[in-house]
Amino acid sequence: MIPVRRCWLGGCVLLPAVVVGMGCRDTKPPPAHNHDLGSDGEPLMPTASVWHDPDIAKGQADWHPFRELEAVPEPTTGETTTDTAPAGEGRIETEIRELIDEYSELVAETTVDDVDDLLDYYMEEQHDALRPWLGAAVSLPDKLGRIREALEEKLPAEKERIVAAFSKLKDPSGLELVVESVTVVSDQEATVRLPAGSPISTYRFVIVDEEWYIEIPEIQKLAALKPALDRAVATSDGWLQGLESGQAAPQQVLQQIEVWAAATKAAQEAMGSEEDSAADTATEPGIGDESRETDKEPGGG
Repeated sequence: MIPVRRCWLGGCVLLPAVVVGMGCRDTKPPPAHNHDLGSDGEPLMPTASVWHDPDIAKGQADWHPFRELEAVPEPTTGETTTDTAPAGEGRIETEIRELIDEYSELVAETTVDDVDDLLDYYMEEQHDALRPWLGAAVSLPDKLGRIREALEEKLPAEKERIVAAFSKLKDPSGLELVVESVTVVSDQEATVRLPAGSPISTYRFVIVDEEWYIEIPEIQKLAALKPALDRAVATSDGWLQGLESGQAAPQQVLQQIEVWAAATKAAQEAMGSEEDSAADTATEPGIGDESRETDKEPGGG
């Protein structure tokens, strides 16, 4: 029995020694990643390390200075800043020209009874002064158109003379807006210049309640033009009635219109340099040198 016990004890002594020996043996560390972090069979490559200037350790690395900020100069007196400069000048000019086109189309269709439709385009403060002038200005082109039709019907061989005469009377009232230039003053205002010879040289367009309206700075010129315009309407009405009734000779009416057209053309050219020529009586048919035979009343012999 004793030999068996010694063997058992000997085994117990050797086992710890084996375990200790195994624990002291050098082994390889586990891999940094125990599985592939890539996708579709492509391993994920390690990221690049941060670059450092190797001369830093020697104290010889170059210094990279920051960008110097330049001071923005303040606007001097007379310069326009972005806060006051008109935004979208092209858009504003387009809106003004579209409004003028719309107004011109309405002018071509307007009769004396529809004058209030034209007034809607103007500043309300000028309606009272504009209403009488608009009434006469709308009536004159209508009568001239009817006179031209009557003359072309009664004098078919004189069509070239008729066309030439009435081409000089394109718009003697100044009602039509023919734009020469548009100047955007601000987001709320623009100035429209008409060609030389127009009774009114400049119109203003201003924003009221988000809508553009026309303002006439030289509205006093329309008051001076109104009496001459009334006489032109009355004379044209006499020509028209004489042609329709047969009491006026078509050749005589055509001669009178040619004289008026020539005088109107000359007066419109003079308006380019003379401010007060809007009420020039030379633009009135039948008014001027009383010695001229062509200035007799419509229907006269």
